[in-house]
Amino acid sequence: MALSSISVLGADHFAKGGVKYMTIDTVANSSGMSDSDGAGAVTMSSAVTVYFEKESASMTISNTQSNALTTHEISIEGYIPDITKTKLQQLQELQTEPLIAQVHTWDGVNYLVGWDSVTATDAGNTDFPLLLQTVEANTGSGLSDQNGVTLTFSCTAGRTPATIA
Repeated sequence: MALSSISVLGADHFAKGGVKYMTIDTVANSSGMSDSDGAGAVTMSSAVTVYFEKESASMTISNTQSNALTTHEISIEGYIPDITKTKLQQLQELQTEPLIAQVHTWDGVNYLVGWDSVTATDAGNTDFPLLLQTVEANTGSGLSDQNGVTLTFSCTAGRTPATIA
């Protein structure tokens, strides 16, 4: 075992968290993924950008070990305020597509989600793409309540998400 210790330094207590926004495209319209899991730049030819309300979005990675196979369940959940009929229809169109996303965090790290070299069949296809699982709309009950949607994206990967340029 190469790990000897994990230390937490004083500055680590002030690390920024949360997802700021996602750049999303279909897997078929993306390129630049490689065996290094996108360590360079990933090109998305028809990408849409989804911005979340501050401090409402997060990405969770859950690892599961079974015999010699490790899988990573990746889930991104976030809230979009002031939803309109047009925005809601555009979001529902995403539910029918296999997706890939660049997840941009508040601390400036960008992750590639929806494609990895372990589960990919080639540079443009994967058996486990990112999917928009749920679109939960809420109008609130009071006059001061926001109307908006909570989105939940998820995928299964053979590796943790790669960081990209």
